[in-house]
Amino acid sequence: MKASKSTIFIILFFGIIFADDYFATKDGIKEYKKNNFDKALTNFKKAKKVDKSDIINYLNIGSTLYKQGKYADAINENIDGISADTAISDTNVASEILYNTGNSFYRIDSLKQASKFYRASLLANPDDKDAKYNLELVMQKMAQSQCKNQNQQQNQQNQQNQQNKQQGEKNQQNQQNQQNQQKQENQQQQQQQQQQQQQQQKDEKKQQQQKKGEMTKEQAERLMKAMENQEQNELSNWMKNQKKKRKNGSKYNNPRDW
Repeated sequence: MKASKSTIFIILFFGIIFADDYFATKDGIKEYKKNNFDKALTNFKKAKKVDKSDIINYLNIGSTLYKQGKYADAINENIDGISADTAISDTNVASEILYNTGNSFYRIDSLKQASKFYRASLLANPDDKDAKYNLELVMQKMAQSQCKNQNQQQNQQNQQNQQNKQQGEKNQQNQQNQQNQQKQENQQQQQQQQQQQQQQQKDEKKQQQQKKGEMTKEQAERLMKAMENQEQNELSNWMKNQKKKRKNGSKYNNPRDW
């Protein structure tokens, strides 16, 4: 970007040569060229107090504030100068102050406002090459910024879509897991119910058998086992008796009649 123009003070010098604020402006220009911007600003403000309708005083103050890096103050000063000189007595000076305002807006990254003032400067002075250059630069930066914002928005949208997809898959998986778990619980519940029904049927059958006087399988098994034990005991006792009898000279008697 091309900054404020140093030739402006030569133009201003001849524009104010017969004004009452001549000496204050002259001293301000000297200090400005020495980069003593504080002293230059003091002198330019003195000149402004003498004539608040002279756009040149606003231009000098705005240019000095710009050099101090006080871009917002420079913008306000330049706009006040444009308002003070509604007739725009000098289109070259008007072009200068509009151009400098565009530069200040550029410095605070307000590209849209900067482009407006560069265009206004070119309306006052269509031959201003610096204004044309800066306007083209600003337009390029605005296009790049727009493209960057679009890319960022697209990336954010893609990221959001990816997150939504992942969340959807996660929700679907959770839902499937819940369904499987519910299905498993239902199967277990059905098995328990079937087991309960089978046990209930067994109990009912057992009760019916008991009412009819029939032995259950368990009872029959216990009875058979008891009979076997009794028979075994009887046989054991008989054998003991036979041993005793043989000792006494008795004959062997078979207890069975077959």
